[in-house]
Amino acid sequence: MSEKLFRKIHSSNLIYNFCWEDPRLDRKAMELDSCSKLLMITSAGCNALDYLLDEPEAIHCVDMNPAQNALLELKIAAIKELDYDDYFQLIGRGGHPEFSQLLNTKLKPHLSALSYEYWTSRTKELSKSGTIVKIGTCGFYAKLVRQYFKLTGLHGKINQIFNEPNSRLATERFENEIKSHPAHKLLLGMMNLSKLSYLLGVPPSQLELIEKTHHMSLSKFVENVLRSLAAYPEKDNYFYQIYLNGEYTFDAMPDYLREENFLKLRALVDRVTVVTGNLAEYAQQKPEYFTHMVLLDHMDWLASRPEQLYKHFEMLSSSLATSGRAIWRSAGTYEGFLAIIQPVLQGVYELNHELAEALHFDCRVKSYGSFFIADKVAR
Repeated sequence: MSEKLFRKIHSSNLIYNFCWEDPRLDRKAMELDSCSKLLMITSAGCNALDYLLDEPEAIHCVDMNPAQNALLELKIAAIKELDYDDYFQLIGRGGHPEFSQLLNTKLKPHLSALSYEYWTSRTKELSKSGTIVKIGTCGFYAKLVRQYFKLTGLHGKINQIFNEPNSRLATERFENEIKSHPAHKLLLGMMNLSKLSYLLGVPPSQLELIEKTHHMSLSKFVENVLRSLAAYPEKDNYFYQIYLNGEYTFDAMPDYLREENFLKLRALVDRVTVVTGNLAEYAQQKPEYFTHMVLLDHMDWLASRPEQLYKHFEMLSSSLATSGRAIWRSAGTYEGFLAIIQPVLQGVYELNHELAEALHFDCRVKSYGSFFIADKVAR
C-alpha cells in the first residue's frame, strides 16, 4: 500500500522543483570535458544546466515523470529565447507577469506538446513571482514548513544560524534555541509520518534504508542534518535559502542562473536532450555510449529488492563505456549501501572512496548519508 501510494504521487505530479544534489561536488567528481557524454535523471533540470557550463559534448536527461521534463524544457526554452532579465524573472524568481504572452510567442516552439500543455494549464500561477518555489509536492511541503516556522518564531532563528559565519556560535544557537523549541520537536515528529515524506520524494525503501543503516528514525536523521548545517555554515548554500526564504540571493544561487554564465549557456544548450521514459530502457539503446552516469539517489528506491536492483544497474551499466564514471548518492551509510550494491560492482567497477568521502564532506546539502564514485574497468 505504501509503495503504491508513493508511486501514484510520484508519477502524476511534479515532485522536485529544485535539485537537491550539490552540482559543485558532482563537477569535481566527474571532471567533464568536451568529449564527455552524460546520462542522467532529469529531476528539476538545475544540475544538468550547471554541468553544461563545463562544456560536455552531450547531456541526455531522462525521467519517467513528464512534469519533471516540462520544468527542464521551460528552462531551456527561456535560455534560448529570453533576455537575461526575463530569464531570471521567470526561472530565478519563479514567475513572470507576462508569462502567458512569453509562453505563446517565444517559448512554445521549444517545448514538447506535453510540456506546452503542462505550462498552459498554469499560466495564471506563473504570472506571479515565487510560483516555481511553491509548485510540486516538495514546493507545497516547503511552503507549509515556511509558514509554520514564521508562525512559531523559528524562521528568524534558523536564518540567524544560516547567516552566522562562526560555526561554534551557529552550533550553540542550534542546540540552545532550535533543538529544544516545542515547534521544532513537533515538526520532527510529523516527519516520521511516512505519507508526508512521500511529498518530498522519499520512498518507503529509502526510509527503511535510513532506519537500518543509521539506526535512527527519519526525524533524528533530519535533526542531524540541521546540526551539520549549523556546524559548517556556507554563505552560498542556495538549497536551504530558496526553501527557507522563498527566493535566491546574489550570494546564494545556482551557477546556471548567474548573469555571467547566461550567454555561455545559450551557446551550449542544444547539447541537452530531454527524454520522457524509463532510464534503464533508454540506456540499453545506447551501448557503451556514455562517459558518465549521474544516478542521484535513484538506486535507494530498489534497495529493499536487491535482485531488481542488480538487474536495473546492469541495464544502466551497459550504456557506460569502459573507463566511464558513475556517481550516485544514498540516504544510507556508505558501508550500509555498499553491502547491498557490492555484488553487481564486483570485477566491473572500482570505487574511488577517498575522493567520494572528501567531496561528500564538502557537500552543501548534507541530507545524504553517502556519496559514491565508481569507475568502470571491464565490460
